[in-house]
Amino acid sequence: MKYHNRICLFVLLLLLLCLGIGCGGTKETPESTAEEGERKALEKETELMAKLYETVYQEARQEGKLGELETAEKMLACLGRQGYTAIDWANQVDMVNPESVEAFQERVEQKEEGQVMVLKVLHNGDLLRIDCTTEEGKVTIRKISAAWEEDGSIHADIVEKFTAKVWKYTEKGYLMIEKEQPAGFDGPSGYEAIRVQPLDRICREMNRCYILPVSYRGNNFYLLNWTEDDYGEMCMADLYEPFYTLLYGERPGVEPEEGTVHISSQTLEQVFTAYLQVTPEQLRERISFDGSTGEYLWHSRGTAEVTGMELPYPEVTEVEERADGTIALTVEAVWAMEHTDQAFVHRVVICPGEDGTFYYQSNTILSDEKDPMSLYTKRLTEEELEESRMTGQTAQACFRTASEEERDKESSQDRMAREMEEKRKNRVSLLSIQEKSDMKKELLAVAEALAEEGADSEAGASRCHKSAAAAGGNGKDRICSGLQYGTGGSARDILPGLSGGQFSLSFQSCVRDPSPVNKKGQSLPLFARRRCQMLADSQQRNRHRHPFR
Repeated sequence: MKYHNRICLFVLLLLLLCLGIGCGGTKETPESTAEEGERKALEKETELMAKLYETVYQEARQEGKLGELETAEKMLACLGRQGYTAIDWANQVDMVNPESVEAFQERVEQKEEGQVMVLKVLHNGDLLRIDCTTEEGKVTIRKISAAWEEDGSIHADIVEKFTAKVWKYTEKGYLMIEKEQPAGFDGPSGYEAIRVQPLDRICREMNRCYILPVSYRGNNFYLLNWTEDDYGEMCMADLYEPFYTLLYGERPGVEPEEGTVHISSQTLEQVFTAYLQVTPEQLRERISFDGSTGEYLWHSRGTAEVTGMELPYPEVTEVEERADGTIALTVEAVWAMEHTDQAFVHRVVICPGEDGTFYYQSNTILSDEKDPMSLYTKRLTEEELEESRMTGQTAQACFRTASEEERDKESSQDRMAREMEEKRKNRVSLLSIQEKSDMKKELLAVAEALAEEGADSEAGASRCHKSAAAAGGNGKDRICSGLQYGTGGSARDILPGLSGGQFSLSFQSCVRDPSPVNKKGQSLPLFARRRCQMLADSQQRNRHRHPFR
């Protein structure tokens, strides 16, 4: 009888437990339901904000004008008319309705409670909403991304929420923000620079026309003193690529993995004499020249010659038209990573021609707080480049030889099993964006869409992380973490190298052609071609080939 009573008591307790917490799952609390409702409301509200400039977006998309300055101005105007505070993705257009940010900054300084919302229109037309709240001098930031879909619909997601490690408002009117990042994090940058105060339109035009085309990455053009009579330690080989792009409106068709190429003297000298008062003799002293063929030896900078550090960007703050017809531009380096809008200051003198041409006359460093040359990564000489390539080939050959010796020791059955496993790994490393095969279909679709749109670090990475998680990933996927904007690695550049996506890259296509193209007939980026070339074990390309010879 006692045993029977114990059984009944146990069953009763089990029933009560099921009624209390719900059998087969966790009962939702009012708090979790409220949070979900708030999240959906925020996302819906953000989607409606993006729709304010939907007509501008759709027209620009059809005409191929997304990312252009005029398009950004129109989108910001739509948001500004509704009273929103908004900026473009690269601080090239004045912030609309900046008063709310200035009022918020006063509350931060006075350690009062306050909030402000800033909308950032991205280069592909997507919208990033930045909600800032402050209490006791600390600022908490929540970001919500609204992205346009292929069918013209808009979809918003909450990206992240964090307390700013650094919140600094400069005298010049820049808002510098830094997010706390774990050591070794290689995903999107945690630094942000937002220009709140307006900038003179002439300064902006001069900056876009003369300074930004060269900028600070991969050259020392603006990092040291020089004049047209003495070019000092300027590395002229670094300038072929930006000068070529400035002259012809497109990059030269040379990729880093091609190594040294031969460029005809006519082609290279025409590019340089368009922007510098330099003679062929001076060029041949500073850029490798083959006297027997009359060609220059040049290579596009590879990964070993480019810093991974986030660099400053130039901003013209003063324009002086001189009596001799030259124009002196005072340029300040804005560096989000160092929380400063004046990392260093320099003056560039331009000599414009009557027909719209111009040349650079001099550059002078005006501030000595930081040595600008510390930003410069030395360029390899053609000999050093060839040596590094030969070293890599020798190491690869040694590895193959050792591998072949090991194969001789294996039984035919073991060798077959190992080779099948190697092929499987090669295929996975080339085509898969994740180790889990059940994620592949979903992630490839996301990668294809992001690569097509050129998605940026915040909106693109957010969508990628969410889709990866929905497909069974952990939200820290390689392809998502690789999305970087403005630092040498946009989605369009990185995604095709890690997945098939729109490029239809496969093991068989690599064997047939070690340098495949995408569906549009465009050459694949460096990452994809390098993997493909390794997989197919292709021979080194002709080091003398150049499309302009």
